[in-house]
Amino acid sequence: MRFLVWGIVNFDAILLIMILGVSLVSFFHRGALIFWLNHTIAIGFFVTVLTPFPGMYVAHLENTYPVVRTVPDDVKGVLVIGGMISRDVSVSRKQAAFSINGPRMSHVIKLMHEKPGLPYFFMAGGVPYINHYQEGDILRRHLSYVQKEVPNITYDTRSNTTAESAHVSYRELNPGNDKWLLVTSAYHMPRAVRNFTAAGWNVTPYPTDYKTKKNEGYSFNFSIFKGIMFWKIAVHEFLMHVIDSLDGRIK
Repeated sequence: MRFLVWGIVNFDAILLIMILGVSLVSFFHRGALIFWLNHTIAIGFFVTVLTPFPGMYVAHLENTYPVVRTVPDDVKGVLVIGGMISRDVSVSRKQAAFSINGPRMSHVIKLMHEKPGLPYFFMAGGVPYINHYQEGDILRRHLSYVQKEVPNITYDTRSNTTAESAHVSYRELNPGNDKWLLVTSAYHMPRAVRNFTAAGWNVTPYPTDYKTKKNEGYSFNFSIFKGIMFWKIAVHEFLMHVIDSLDGRIK
């Protein structure tokens, strides 16, 4: 199932394979087949990359919860969802290398400065599990400079999905009905809230790392990079919501 999700989300890789395949076939065969294959690829590229619909869906996800200007006084801790670190690059370069979701970290550091007395729990595993190679291990080294000011920082290095993180963190922290901040990218927040609520958490969403304007409109997208990014985010979030619903993780 997850391999199927990967295939649909990474449409750019599939598109490249299709283009190379059609180019190869065109050396040996010309006619209606090549004509229709070329048109299919062109339409697929137009729909997924140049139309505004993927970006509009991402904006819809990001507009679900408002920006938190002031942290509520009754918050008991901060939950930070991983996905911010490029593990292989970090290990190779021997310094924390951030992924496309890296901007989350700037907001976490801001929270640590404003609320140093709160506990911070990072859900930072990864597939496959390799000791001392997980995102949490890299973040632990990266955040060592704030450990004196923010002493209560813990890490989950084994959870691989949002649903797993929700259940593992609840078992480990046993929060009862205490309110915790949930920090993740704004596009990821709706699915994260559903997963964490289903696991028993009482969370206050703290969306960060926006990819779209608040009023992302119907204009066509002429950036291939942005178009592919919006496509990947939109399809991944939609399919993962479907999978979580089918698995019974959320209702």
